[in-house]
Amino acid sequence: MSRPLKQALKKISKLEERCNLNSKNSSKPPSSDQKPSGKPPKQKFKKNGAKPGRCRYFRPTFTQGEVDQFIDVEVQKCPTCKGSVKFTGKELIHQQVEIPERPYRVIQYNRKQFYCACCRKYRFSSLPKEVGPSAFGIRLSAFMGFLSGSCRLPRRTCLEVLKQGFGIKVSVGAQSNVEGRLSKALELVYKETEQKVHLSQGPKHVDETTWFLWETREFVWVMSTARAALYKIQEGWGAIYRDQLIGPIKKSAIFITDRLAIYNFKCAHHCCLAHIKRNLDRFAQRTEDDSEWDSQMIERLDHIFHLWREYKTGLRSQRSFQCVSRRYRDLI
Repeated sequence: MSRPLKQALKKISKLEERCNLNSKNSSKPPSSDQKPSGKPPKQKFKKNGAKPGRCRYFRPTFTQGEVDQFIDVEVQKCPTCKGSVKFTGKELIHQQVEIPERPYRVIQYNRKQFYCACCRKYRFSSLPKEVGPSAFGIRLSAFMGFLSGSCRLPRRTCLEVLKQGFGIKVSVGAQSNVEGRLSKALELVYKETEQKVHLSQGPKHVDETTWFLWETREFVWVMSTARAALYKIQEGWGAIYRDQLIGPIKKSAIFITDRLAIYNFKCAHHCCLAHIKRNLDRFAQRTEDDSEWDSQMIERLDHIFHLWREYKTGLRSQRSFQCVSRRYRDLI
């Protein structure tokens, strides 16, 4: 085989490999996967409901202190034969949760006007410290932020929830103002979370992805520990923004990332096994000689993941997991 032909075949294989990239053999998100064309395959019919052997689950009842009203249901005659009845002392509890007709309250503060003879001015009395200048209280503002933040609902959908569910009419501008006040109020909590994540002695998982803000491409970075997760939206994607997220690196810190080049910094560093497995799946699809080696590596990684699941579910002790997984690690 001539040298130009070998180069052409090698280039074709690289192009085919690039075209076959998806979320299972690369770091691409699942949303970028192409859906198969044609009719979807027929799915087998599955019977609805709980499967055999599943434990029954009952909704826990409210405690006596959580119940607002108690109603005793009694009968004077038997509903079947109309005969007299005698109560045995036992009872069957039936609890029903209902939303009140008006699930909110309005507090009106009448600020009295007064005249100061010293200042020679008319003024109004100030509001209490716990009352802000907004027309919406603390709990209602927090709920509005929950709808748009945690639930990720559009602003107009949040307004429909408040209107249809609670009977409260709010404008789009008022919703934006509430979100701005909540952001300022949460700055202190955000800084405390950032400090806890930076001072954590446990492993830290770091990753990033694209984030579009007003049609501008930015990046959202995340650094998570076992107890907290820190998110930060930054303009760029590089070592400078990585250092802004990570902060000062301590000797005891352990970082777990993917194989991106910007994460090659001097510290205790582990590569994510899930990302390594995706890369091995891509290499195994090649027609070259190293595909057999990749298949063996995938098989050993699957064994390690199986051992880890047994350890997390309590079927294997930590010592047993370390001893058995060390064998596969030495083989890798």
